[in-house]
Amino acid sequence: MIRSVIVDDQDTNCQTLQKLIEKYTDGLEVVGVSNSVDDAFELINRVKPDLLFLDIEMAEKNGFELLQMFDDPDFLVVFTTAHADYAIKALKMFAFDYLLKPIGISELKGCIQRIEIMQHDQSSKLEIKNRVNMLKEAHSSNDQNGLKKIALPSKEGIEFIEISSIIHCEADRSYSTFFIEGDRRIVVSKPLKEFEDLLTEYGFFRVHKSNIANLKRVKKYVRGKGGYLIMEDDSHVPVSVRKRESLLKVMQAS
Repeated sequence: MIRSVIVDDQDTNCQTLQKLIEKYTDGLEVVGVSNSVDDAFELINRVKPDLLFLDIEMAEKNGFELLQMFDDPDFLVVFTTAHADYAIKALKMFAFDYLLKPIGISELKGCIQRIEIMQHDQSSKLEIKNRVNMLKEAHSSNDQNGLKKIALPSKEGIEFIEISSIIHCEADRSYSTFFIEGDRRIVVSKPLKEFEDLLTEYGFFRVHKSNIANLKRVKKYVRGKGGYLIMEDDSHVPVSVRKRESLLKVMQAS
């Protein structure tokens, strides 16, 4: 049985999630509910849950601040939020599970299935702990630009890669290949669209339906029908005709 705690500053949200868990999930028990960060800190230390459903935006302190209060968190975390904004970008950046409010039954069931797998996999639990610590560090100054790494789940596990070390990304149906400095490649079982919004604010540009390029790593633009980019690793990245004009504007402005 997975023991869980719900933290949300709205009683109705806590009650709704607890009822969904009790009605639609097996193997999950709610052992505590809290409406504030300070009370949640005391509750978590007392009941020692396996899983924390944590609201991001709360009245006095947010969910990230609660995580910062733990030196070495040993619980899994699922964030809940009503806002698909920067906070969601941060969670995606570190491959965290999250639920958008109002929480749907199928989304909750899918989330619990993933949690059950992680609960019995020590390496996954260690990765989650690493992600929590990295997220704590990234948000310690509430600085959006503090996010310097991205979590890339591969067959070998989850690798935390410096964003600046990524040269370009290439789509292959539902997979994405990240080309990293030092002639490294990481294949991720997610479509390129999953990463486009995350990387755009760090100087990346969708130059083609199958390619995102780090414009800080471009050596040369070669003209042609659409043209192509020569990157620092001497790889060639195609530029689509419809992307050429906007790409050149961005490059000239930078």
